[in-house]
Amino acid sequence: MQMIKLFRSYILNKEIIPYVIFFIITLGVVFCKFGGLLYPEVKSKWYWLYVSVSIGSLILLASGYNRTFKFNIPAYLGILLIGYCFIRATTGLFWLSFLPLPILLYLISYFTGEISRNNGFGYLSISFVTASFLLAIYGIAQYADLLPHNEVFKMHGNFDNPAGYASVLALSTPFVLYFTFSETRLIKRMAWVIYSIVFITIVLSGSRAGILSTVIISILYIIRLKRTKLRNYQIWSKIIAVLLLITIISGLYFVKKDSADGRLLAWRCTWNMIKDKPLLGHGYKSFDAEYMLYQARYLEQNPDSKFAFLADNVNHPFNEFLLFIAEFGIVAFLLLVVFVAAYIRECLKNDATEAFILILSSLSILIFSCFSYPLKYPFTWLIIGFCLGSLSSLSNREHKQSQKSIIHILLVALSSIILLGFTVKDFYYEHKWHNIMNNNVYRIISGYENLYPTLNKNPYFLYNFAVRLNSIGNYKKSNEIIIESEKISNDYDVQILKADNYKKQREFYKSKDCYVLASQMCPGRFIPLYELITIYDSINQSDMALQIANKIIDKPVKIPSATISSIKIMMKKRINNDN
Repeated sequence: MQMIKLFRSYILNKEIIPYVIFFIITLGVVFCKFGGLLYPEVKSKWYWLYVSVSIGSLILLASGYNRTFKFNIPAYLGILLIGYCFIRATTGLFWLSFLPLPILLYLISYFTGEISRNNGFGYLSISFVTASFLLAIYGIAQYADLLPHNEVFKMHGNFDNPAGYASVLALSTPFVLYFTFSETRLIKRMAWVIYSIVFITIVLSGSRAGILSTVIISILYIIRLKRTKLRNYQIWSKIIAVLLLITIISGLYFVKKDSADGRLLAWRCTWNMIKDKPLLGHGYKSFDAEYMLYQARYLEQNPDSKFAFLADNVNHPFNEFLLFIAEFGIVAFLLLVVFVAAYIRECLKNDATEAFILILSSLSILIFSCFSYPLKYPFTWLIIGFCLGSLSSLSNREHKQSQKSIIHILLVALSSIILLGFTVKDFYYEHKWHNIMNNNVYRIISGYENLYPTLNKNPYFLYNFAVRLNSIGNYKKSNEIIIESEKISNDYDVQILKADNYKKQREFYKSKDCYVLASQMCPGRFIPLYELITIYDSINQSDMALQIANKIIDKPVKIPSATISSIKIMMKKRINNDN
């Protein structure tokens, strides 16, 4: 009985509660997956982070953690950057969806900053280490077919693809390395074991961004650890080390060359977007609406490009910085550069191990962002908020102010309530959308109509609504919805559906334009060309149909399938009959 009382008093200890909350937050962001959503692998984790951080901040506030911090230069620059981006976002349709991000960062930095200020950096790092270790074991079990995985990827954890999975492991690596500095032999050995497991898992996942990020972070760690000895190394040894790193980077390119070339196409077309509106960008979330048009234009102007065969639907340029510039402009990017430089400079002022880990963690995000889309996943934002809060606590460790600030209390409380309100509303309608999918098609249409006033800025909702309308033969209404969706997100699938609606309404010339655009967006696809033949037959342009048929026969196949084989056979028969 006495042991139970001691355990209860330990768990309910005011000093322990914040660490337990953060541990729960971290595990949820990595493993949460609620089946009541249409896109549970990512959406669930975002909802978890919003709710848990909001509630956690309120609990922390009620526990008396409400001391104010002196603002440092990175903090002021961060506020300036976020403020500028928010102002730019207000000129578009999606400023309300932008608002939760700065609120989330503020609450995470408040939460982690308060705890780190009490020398809690190591305890918070345990959360990241534990999450990465469990996730690595999860992935290894998938790789060994001990746990289920999807048909496309063998190792992805409970994420939608290996990019999200590897980003969690790679971004957690600096915190694993943090414990290798421990003076306790057991802790140091455990850290190295976990590091080895995590690194091997990243390699097995096939994420080149994850491998590159982890390799560079590990090299910087070695340089820090052996900096005295490295100064004595001869110049040729350093040259060999640099050449080895270049070899690794080159090798990662050739591992999946087609995929890498596809990213080069995305970068080139995104750069064309940037050149059109370099200073202020195209606006928040404009990439989905405009990128595929730039890709179609580029491939139309360069029909012999080696990228034409690799082109596919793209909703992210595989580089967070290019996306940021395309949407917010070079002005915002320069503010970001100044902020990052000030942040690293502030870290370098402090020789503590914690400051070095913050640099490694930030560099890991920066490197990963050059080749992938880590900001799509909430774990990355948890790390960013943690770094900001921890740096603030390290910079102001000597600041002993403990007086309560009413403004600070109100700001944290209000931010938590706003974020909770936003999340509950969004979750309610997303869950409702998921539930209507279990009905018959006409009830689904009725459900979509009821949800339309609320979800009419969600491109996935609009596209699915248009597909349902198309399936019951309401082509006119389907096109009205898909044209509205086109203003928010315009890609190959949108053009194919739009073309089909026009074709069923016998508006053949409009249908032809959509199929042509779809083919220009993704020249490797066969369906637009096949459908164009039916359109040309309908408008009595048999010569054009014959040209397309010859083009289909000569067209190389990217991914063999029964459908493509059948189309090629039909085209050969058609040409033989015409001859």
